[in-house]
Amino acid sequence: MVRLSSSARLVGPGLGLVFLFAASGFAFGADSAAASLVISALILALAGIGLIAGVIDLPRVSFVLAGAYLVFLLIAAWRGWLVSGLGEYASLAAAGAVVLMARSGAVKLEQGRRLWSWTLILGGSLALISILQFAVEPAAWFGQTRPFHTNRLAGPFLSANTAATFFAMIALLALASFCQQWRRIEGPGAKRWVETGLAGLTLPLSVSVLALACVLMSASRAGVLLCLGAGCALLIWDTLRQPLKSGKERRSWTPRLTGLGLGLTALVLLLPLTEVLGVRLERVGNDTATRSLMFSAYWDATGYAALFGHGLGGFRFINDLVADAHTAPTLVRQSAAHNVYLQWLLQAGGLGALVMFGTVAGMIASIWAGLARRRRGRTELRAVLAVTVLVAAHGLVDFALEIPGVLWLFAWILGLGLGFARSEREAAASRPAPAWRFLAVQFGFGLLALAVVFGWNGINHARAGQVMGLDEAGLARIAETSHARPGFLARRQALADRALQLGIEPELAASLYEDVLAAEPRDGDNWARLAYARFLAGENAAGVDAALAQSYWRKPYANAAFRRWRLAFASQVWRQLSPSTRAAVLRELRLEPEARRARWMETLVRASPD
Repeated sequence: MVRLSSSARLVGPGLGLVFLFAASGFAFGADSAAASLVISALILALAGIGLIAGVIDLPRVSFVLAGAYLVFLLIAAWRGWLVSGLGEYASLAAAGAVVLMARSGAVKLEQGRRLWSWTLILGGSLALISILQFAVEPAAWFGQTRPFHTNRLAGPFLSANTAATFFAMIALLALASFCQQWRRIEGPGAKRWVETGLAGLTLPLSVSVLALACVLMSASRAGVLLCLGAGCALLIWDTLRQPLKSGKERRSWTPRLTGLGLGLTALVLLLPLTEVLGVRLERVGNDTATRSLMFSAYWDATGYAALFGHGLGGFRFINDLVADAHTAPTLVRQSAAHNVYLQWLLQAGGLGALVMFGTVAGMIASIWAGLARRRRGRTELRAVLAVTVLVAAHGLVDFALEIPGVLWLFAWILGLGLGFARSEREAAASRPAPAWRFLAVQFGFGLLALAVVFGWNGINHARAGQVMGLDEAGLARIAETSHARPGFLARRQALADRALQLGIEPELAASLYEDVLAAEPRDGDNWARLAYARFLAGENAAGVDAALAQSYWRKPYANAAFRRWRLAFASQVWRQLSPSTRAAVLRELRLEPEARRARWMETLVRASPD
């Protein structure tokens, strides 16, 4: 086993923390397959190296959870779901690796507090950058324009609600650090204040204000209320659990009252920035009705695949499938369950939900036991539990944990909590036997193998994106070579999409779409594109009708832009469509405004052979 200094042991967790915030700062929370795969690979590689070097402890339950993960991964591979869900499987594995790194790094209290401070530094920096960027260009993040939430602070994420969850977690960590630092400087004399107090309190106080500002400016109703509520509860809980026997210890109310006063002052000063929040609060009734409609539709859909679900990444397909004329305007527009428990149940099924919720419950139980057992680090443990309550409660009405960057931050905080919950003596007593050490090394090599697979796929996803920049000559050259049918499906998809955009090589596009759909047949968008490519290639009417019928079966109602394109195409081939396909077209047409619907009907009547 490699012997390393305490500082050297923090290199792996520190790099993991950097990757975590890099995912949030530069890739919209790694909310794309390429970013999720590449960053997950880096995190898994770090954890694997740490296990092989012996600087990461491996709990025995890890093999059980890894076995369950592999079972679901193999089921997804067998069903062809990895084509669309590999990024989510990668981010889930990376979350487990983050927990292991943070847990091992925080076994020694001072090391754990150093990692805690690093988290505050990176989180506070990202909060400051988010505020400055919002002041300069509210609708974009460094030149990348958001499709929605353009008048609310979303920071490095696409959704302002996601940003609220992320920065609320940072705010609670900063608040706990503020309380812990204040206790260290309590006592008579101004000298200690000047020498220790200012230096120790500056970081948590500034990060608290910046993170709270981001939460307020996100105008997330649940995010703001839960952040303020969890912060107040943490202050009160931490104060009440401090012993009040001596005069010095009675003064422990001071930091809480000061923190509460500073928080209220910041809240008052920042309220002028949250006019959007007031407008959104007025719409609570309407939004509640919308969420109720969504919950009812998705809850009914959980019975379609009750045990194993539809695979990670499969939510968009089940969302397309369950939409009807009544729910489609809501489900298609939202494209998210806005409830992480329900969304996880849909994707992983009852067995997957049992494994996931049981794992998180086990970690919370360990942290709670550590809170009752440990004499030091209790404030940090309470903060971890407060963060857990906040994330769990916000997950009832939002999907932030579906974003890898947010998931990894939550996993990091849970890992720190598990580390704080163990004493150094307990960690030393649980030092593994040689046989277990051998298994831990093999586990590390397994993580490295996963890192290679995910990283290779991530790089190929990134390269596939370059295809969209090809011109007609470049695409024609590819069509003439063996590179037109690469082994990687993401590139086949990109080549087919680009061919349709340019209106050339329809035979190649149709062939590539057939390859992609053979691996992932649930994609209603690709079935419509295949029908269009076959039409351009001059294929027979039966082939066009069969593909378009599949599109309407998999996706009866589409969003406005895709719906109008599909309706326009259907009007072109109306004479070639079967009666059942025509009926599906007319059903979708009912979502259009009345004036537009009347014009479409006139077009279809003229196209009708009758």
